[in-house]
Amino acid sequence: MGKDSKRRPLSSHASTVKRRINVSRGVSDGSDGGKFSSSTSLASKSTSQHRYASSTFKIVFMSIYFVFSYSVLSSLSSLTSPSIHLKPPPTHSSLRDASISASQLLTYLSPFLKPGVSTSEIDSLAESWTSSQNLISAPLNYGGFGLSSSSPMSNKVCLLTNALTHKLMILLSTLTLRGPLGFPIGLPFCGFPKSVCISVNSVVCHGIPSSSILQPGDLVNVDVTVINEEGWHGDTSKSWVIGTDYNLEDFEYGDIERMSEAERLSIATRECMFWGISVVKPGVNVKRIGERIQECADEWGYSLVREYSGHGIGQRFHEGPRILHYKNDEIDVVMEPGLVITIEPMMNQFKRDIVALEDQWTIVTKDGGLSCQWEHTVLVTEDGVEILTLRDGEMWPTKVLESFNN
Repeated sequence: MGKDSKRRPLSSHASTVKRRINVSRGVSDGSDGGKFSSSTSLASKSTSQHRYASSTFKIVFMSIYFVFSYSVLSSLSSLTSPSIHLKPPPTHSSLRDASISASQLLTYLSPFLKPGVSTSEIDSLAESWTSSQNLISAPLNYGGFGLSSSSPMSNKVCLLTNALTHKLMILLSTLTLRGPLGFPIGLPFCGFPKSVCISVNSVVCHGIPSSSILQPGDLVNVDVTVINEEGWHGDTSKSWVIGTDYNLEDFEYGDIERMSEAERLSIATRECMFWGISVVKPGVNVKRIGERIQECADEWGYSLVREYSGHGIGQRFHEGPRILHYKNDEIDVVMEPGLVITIEPMMNQFKRDIVALEDQWTIVTKDGGLSCQWEHTVLVTEDGVEILTLRDGEMWPTKVLESFNN
């Protein structure tokens, strides 16, 4: 301390220390007119509210994290280890009935796929027809945690949770250097909200029917799965180009050059599906299906989606084995009589990259190009293959049929 410093009286110093202690405790000694006690109380209340909000946020975040983690693990589990169930001959009749019903549903919907009709109207028609046939629409409320989005409250929960999951996916996508658009596989919290999947133009799969109106030239896929009274599933899909003059299931290859890109992509996808079907028979590895489809896609100059696959089917919607639609060494399963699978390649106009939208169901091409899908359910027989969902009058593509017969 400097020589010229003046010491404060001890009594005054003690009074100051006492007041500081009281201030730290939020107690007024009267020198501030009692104002300090009120302001400190408000500060204390504000701190309490902040702590409450922080705790609530942590609880909500951990809940979302748990749901997200569970969804990821469930999805990976279902993709990597589905069990295989061969179907004995006594079940084949009921399997055929379910499959024929699915193909008949597509035939029924065909005249309504025209300009000016909304995809929601198509969905309503599909549900009405399905109910009238004493069938059940398998996609309705399928997936997620089995929660329905039918009520206003549950719909809000579904939308909020899916939106938060989408943001988490984008964050993970960015951190893993996949880019800011998100992951290619959605992880929906709630089940699929409609009876059929309707995918238009750049939508690859699982398009949700809406008030969107079909326009001339739109490339539209309708994917249906019905369950009959015995519990067997019939699964098939078909693509249309709205307003086209061509029957895309019966055309001359010489017309290809003057077709639109949507028509050309649809014809190519259907042909590649049939090339995949053509190799199905006992003793052949399922890898050969993807290899043959890949050869076809390369010839046409299109790319194949890899994140989604065909699958076994029966009294469960999705069984093993996975049917990859590209050349691979991932699935090593030799086909046997009684195996029932779907072959459903998704082919993109440009690159194969895809992303999930915020609803976590709708999958779109990352570059905005067109995408197309065709699907049939097939049974491995003792000497070859039977297409269970073949529609009345539907023919194999000429090139495939000629090769198949030879």
